[in-house]
Amino acid sequence: MNYLRDRRPERKASFIKSFLLLTGLLALATSLCGVAAADADSPLLPDGTYRLEMRTVSRTKVHMMGWNRSAMVSVSLVQLHWNGSLGVQSHQVCSMVSEREGAVVKLVFPQEYVDALSKPRYGIQIAKNGRGWEYRADLGQEHVGYLPDRTGGELPSSIDDPAIYDWDGDQRPGATLRLSIPLFPDGKLYVLQRGHQVLKGKVLSPGRVEGKIDVRLLEQKVIGAKPNFLNRTPEVIPESDQSTFSLTQIPAESSCESLQPIKETEVKEDEDGHLSD
Repeated sequence: MNYLRDRRPERKASFIKSFLLLTGLLALATSLCGVAAADADSPLLPDGTYRLEMRTVSRTKVHMMGWNRSAMVSVSLVQLHWNGSLGVQSHQVCSMVSEREGAVVKLVFPQEYVDALSKPRYGIQIAKNGRGWEYRADLGQEHVGYLPDRTGGELPSSIDDPAIYDWDGDQRPGATLRLSIPLFPDGKLYVLQRGHQVLKGKVLSPGRVEGKIDVRLLEQKVIGAKPNFLNRTPEVIPESDQSTFSLTQIPAESSCESLQPIKETEVKEDEDGHLSD
């Protein structure tokens, strides 16, 4: 009868399918273990010291000057360490310049401003994507010139707000930036700022990453100025698609003093509206 027919061929076919599936899974596992071993022998981003250059581009509307494009360029000394599969990175900003179209008036970041910036510590992620590896680092929020825990993170609305303090130690409220104006004494801006940036790039070779900066937040407020007619807050629109970074391993004994200084260039646009130097 049909229900008593020999089922050994079915069992044999089922066994063959299971064997093939198990063989495929073992082959995949062996392949993945091989990749992990290769990475352990020659890590993509080894422990050590790195140079991080960031070029954050934005459009700025300045009173009586209209819209122009500028880039804030910083060079930082980075320490990167691995704890198993967890990568941790920290950085210290060493220098910072502002590049601006038609740079008649230059924004200057005093060394006191640079030294007062936070030295953040954050996790990094490296993930396989096709034939390459992607890098990601969320730098977190940076607050300049005020105590964010007293405002919920928001910029204070008035110079009299108790959250504002002498952030860079120059006896002035907030953070001090300088304006270099030809034929005139330098102007001073007392500012508050907050920003949030995420680095997203590709590992080009062991110890080197390049990519874009996802500018998630870029706000500032001028709370005072000298001379007073400079006391106006410009409108700023960040441009993540034009903002770039590079991360390169350098000798372990490197310091801020030994890093190559930033070359100041004028921000320009080509015929397609892209930035060029």
